[in-house]
This record gives sequence, structure tokens and C-alpha cells, in this order.
Amino acid sequence: MIRRGVPRLAGYPKASFHEQNVNPFSNVQWQSSPFLKKNLPKTDVFAEEHVSMNALSVFDMEKGNWFVIDAFNKSVGSLSVCISRLLQGKYRVDYNSNRVNSSSVIVVNAIHVKFYGHTWDTKVYKFPRKSHSKGHKILTCKTVFARNPSMIINLAVKRMLPNNRLRQIYYRKLFVYPGALHPHWGIPQVIVPKKIETNNQQDNANSFTII
Repeated sequence: MIRRGVPRLAGYPKASFHEQNVNPFSNVQWQSSPFLKKNLPKTDVFAEEHVSMNALSVFDMEKGNWFVIDAFNKSVGSLSVCISRLLQGKYRVDYNSNRVNSSSVIVVNAIHVKFYGHTWDTKVYKFPRKSHSKGHKILTCKTVFARNPSMIINLAVKRMLPNNRLRQIYYRKLFVYPGALHPHWGIPQVIVPKKIETNNQQDNANSFTII
């Protein structure tokens, strides 16, 4: 029996996430991306211009230390290393590996993270399924990112944390959001309007840069 839908899907131009046709023999290689440009979140025409502070730290003795990070155009590996060190409190002078400090990390713009080369297509995630006839569920990085953009950073940070009883406690202090704003009350936003100029000494002291 011949299925009529198969040849149509094979030649359908929107069946893949790629914006252009892939030619492996060309001099300039393509770089895979998970979303088409038209599917990315768009900014309203009447919206005010905003600027990113890249990273912001808020030190509060009652709520604990909070770090707000903008993941726009950041590499997943470098960003995850920085987040894992902040969650474990390795920046503190009184760091101790068997003690949990009160540091939490908020990541925004997770939908704009980047991988180099063909990582979107070659990197795979294996999710174990017990007593399943087909075994583990294997998904590419592009598929996982299309279903949940925050899962890429969550999995990267979780696997960088130490594999002990404190791992789940550290992981609960991580909050990743695909958009540019976070819903935490009392914590300042890292994406601020362009009209507001933060040139105070306190803001400069509490801000840091992620390379």
C-alpha cells in the first residue's frame, strides 16, 4: 500500500526547520538553527526601546543572593558553567562543598541561546524509559529546544552540578524563562527601558559581565 502523504511531506519546503536548502558540497557551510526567523518572538512596533544589562546581582539577607542573567546570543556551554558556579556558591569566600548557600539564578531570553556548527542537529538527549519496548527516548537538540526552549539550559546546568544529595537542592534554585522578563516580585529586571540610565555606583558594583 502506497501512502499518498509521504511524497508530499518529503518535498514540502516547510517540513524542516532550516531556512534554506542544505548543500553539503558548497564552499560555505550552513549553520543550523532551531527556529525560523518568522517563528521567533517579535517586538511590537509601538514598544519602547530596551537595553540589556547582561547580568545583575541582588544581595538580600532575607531572600538570599539573586543573579539575573540575560542569555541573549550566549553560548550554552559557557553560560552553564557560570550558572553552576553561582549555584554552588564558588564565588564566596566562605565556600564549602558540603553546605548549600542561599544563591538563586534567574535566566531570561533562553530562546536566543546559540550552539556552534551543527550542534543543533548532531547533539542528542537520551531520556531513559523503564520497562518500555522501544528503549530509551532519543531526541535531537533541535527537537528538545522546539518543545521547551528552557530545557536546554536546565539540562546543561543540572549535569554540571555535582552528583550528590545537594544536586537537587541546587537545581531548585535555577529559574529559566524563554522570554525577556521574569515574574519574580521584588527582583529587578535585567532588560530595562533605554530611557532609564543606571549610572549609580551601586548598580555598577552589583552588575557583572558574562563572557
